[in-house]
Amino acid sequence: MNSNLTSIVLGRVGKSGRQASRIIRTVDGRHVLQSYESMAVIQLELTGRPDGIRPGGCESTLESLRTRQHESQGNPININPQEWMELDREYALYQQRRKLAITTAADAHHHGDTVTATRLYRRAAADAWHCLEIIDIAFEEHPAGELSAAKQDARPNLLSQQYMANALVSVAGDNLEMAISCLRTGIEQVCRLLAAKGEQNLANNVCVRDLQMIEQAVLDEKRNRASLEGQLPQPVAPVTMEPTVLPDTIPSRLVQPDPRNIGYRNS
Repeated sequence: MNSNLTSIVLGRVGKSGRQASRIIRTVDGRHVLQSYESMAVIQLELTGRPDGIRPGGCESTLESLRTRQHESQGNPININPQEWMELDREYALYQQRRKLAITTAADAHHHGDTVTATRLYRRAAADAWHCLEIIDIAFEEHPAGELSAAKQDARPNLLSQQYMANALVSVAGDNLEMAISCLRTGIEQVCRLLAAKGEQNLANNVCVRDLQMIEQAVLDEKRNRASLEGQLPQPVAPVTMEPTVLPDTIPSRLVQPDPRNIGYRNS
């Protein structure tokens, strides 16, 4: 993996070096993500909730509440304070796993383990989507419109992280064109969301800049490969594909990708 890409991914989530983390197989055959931080060992499930709890027999508290919403046929549902607290805790758990998954994936990718990298990039993308869904249901049902941890202001970062992880799945699969396309769509969608929130200086937003930095790193990797394969003359001629230029006007409709349609939910 391009070392510049690795440093960007690790830096984006606040990790400056190699993660002391790995996927291990438990005695009963489960695969879990294990991390060593200071004197503590953190162990998170790779499927379902990170803590392994199945609220009411469902995969997550979010799934339980969404099921009740569906059964109510559009009517408001009664969510008690304990359920809101549990949903907020679930948000924090999925955020923790998302960050650990993407940094562990970047480290594995850097060291040539594309199988592990792909699995964990997909996990990170699905967890970002899960957190966005928690923010959505809080907006729909909670009197305050948000929770203590799951706040509306987190939307741009989570959307950026989801597109970043999806693009890195394509990089790990050696499909740089698809990665570039995913990143450009992500930049567009994040800009739409920011514009809807009234932000004016989109080019200086950290979520937009991070996606653009990764896009540039993937473009550089594409140019380097083309040069090494002798597909471009020396010196390397300019390529037609350039980094994304932010639009002057932003469409009003935001389309958020749903990993359930592309097989990421239970990765």
